[in-house]
Amino acid sequence: MDILALDLSLEQEFLLKNYEQQVKHLSKEQAQEFLLEAFRQLAIKDNAIRSLVKSSILNMDSQALDSTAIDRSDRSSYRIHRI
Repeated sequence: MDILALDLSLEQEFLLKNYEQQVKHLSKEQAQEFLLEAFRQLAIKDNAIRSLVKSSILNMDSQALDSTAIDRSDRSSYRIHRI
């Protein structure tokens, strides 16, 4: 599966058609409220994704540092045993 697939899935296309039917009957004020709420939810989703990516990167860096420390301790103990 392509990790960067930017097309809508079949389920998302169905949901989009469903929303299309719902918004056809909205007044101008309701449509504006709907758009503002949709933007708010997208911003929250963006923040959540950004936070998860940042957390993931920090965890990877932490694990890399941990493995480096383990490698160094293994090498030191190897040297100690060898002497």
